[in-house]
Amino acid sequence: MEKKIRSTAQEFGRHAVSMGKDAVISRTYLYPLYGVLYLFKNANLREYVWKRVTQHIYLNLAVFVFMLVVTYVPQALLLALLQGPFGFISAIPLILSESQAIAALITRFFDSVRPFNYDYIYDTVLQDLGHGEIVNEPTPRSEQNPNKDSGTRRRILGAPLVQSSVSSLIKYLITLPLNFIPIVGTIIFFILNGSRLGVELMTRYFRLKKWDQKKIDQHVEHRRGAYTSFGVMAMVLNLIPIISPIFTVTNVIA
Repeated sequence: MEKKIRSTAQEFGRHAVSMGKDAVISRTYLYPLYGVLYLFKNANLREYVWKRVTQHIYLNLAVFVFMLVVTYVPQALLLALLQGPFGFISAIPLILSESQAIAALITRFFDSVRPFNYDYIYDTVLQDLGHGEIVNEPTPRSEQNPNKDSGTRRRILGAPLVQSSVSSLIKYLITLPLNFIPIVGTIIFFILNGSRLGVELMTRYFRLKKWDQKKIDQHVEHRRGAYTSFGVMAMVLNLIPIISPIFTVTNVIA
């Protein structure tokens, strides 16, 4: 039994080291930042985003202020009982994560906020970068309607799997209590959700390539560190208060 535990721990350690090396060498953590630069340099995308982003910013501002005023102190005190002084710091990413989840729910299930057409954004970037051949659209980009939603409001990143998007949000909410564990819990929270987000942001690409789930899983497994690195940085940007809707778009661009 002891040998089995030791062997499992060693295997986990090797996997973690390998994934860490892949994350650093791939430099995919820079891609979300490249996405920000690309948006500000592309006039057409910038105009499209600015027409819609105001409502999203107002929503995120309202949710963040409410969470900060109403829930920060109680949660900080609770975390302080478990973590000591670190509790008041750990409460910050917890509040930001909760605010993002609430804003995402409101955006997804209510018609008060106009959604982005992420398929249009993704395909526009691919064509601008000279990869239009993989964009499988019945009409050229100039004839597409960027004002049309990507199908259902619950579709976040152009993915046709509505249930998958809801499942991702549920998993995100389930992992929130990890923030109650001092420092390590918050790190694990970011790694788990960042790994998932990195893959989810590529859903449109996988669909355009017509890959089945087996091929996607094999591809992701060989690049797990790179996708995790990309997703963690994207998640960090998503948690920036108030202006996070802009980064949600730039993460898709990245």
